Amino acid sequence: MSNKTCTKCHVSKPEDEFALNKKGKLGREAACRSCKSDNDRERRSDPDIRAQQNEYSRQYQLAHPQEYRRTTRNAFHRKRVRDAGGFVDETLDVFAVFEEDNYICQICGEDIDPFLRNKHPRMVSLDHIIPVSQGGSHTRDNVQTAHLGCNVRKFHSLSRSYS
Repeated sequence: MSNKTCTKCHVSKPEDEFALNKKGKLGREAACRSCKSDNDRERRSDPDIRAQQNEYSRQYQLAHPQEYRRTTRNAFHRKRVRDAGGFVDETLDVFAVFEEDNYICQICGEDIDPFLRNKHPRMVSLDHIIPVSQGGSHTRDNVQTAHLGCNVRKFHSLSRSYS
């Protein structure tokens, strides 16, 4: 294994001390892991940089509301399952599941209005067939489209789906 010199501390270190980066020289980051970690910590604690990042995020959210909603909803479900110790399919897209199920509740069999929001009982929600609390995974074969009200009534049970 060859050595690489860190651009921050200027110390020659083994390549495996540099994080992978497809765009970086030799497929690695320019700074070693410890220097990168220190730099990231400083950036997070700087109020001016945090304000810039928050403003950028707000502008992006305003300019791309659908993409922002899709990204945050997918991240929410993945984190929830990961925190419960379940398996997560990183490629699973919640909205793709809704579209594949044609916005039909797989519990009661009725149509779902995709435009309802704010915890409306008839709004669309993602149901885990085997609940996450009982070891269910976040994979396509364990999720289905449901009305929020149907999903809440199902709670932690293993009820049959409509289809």
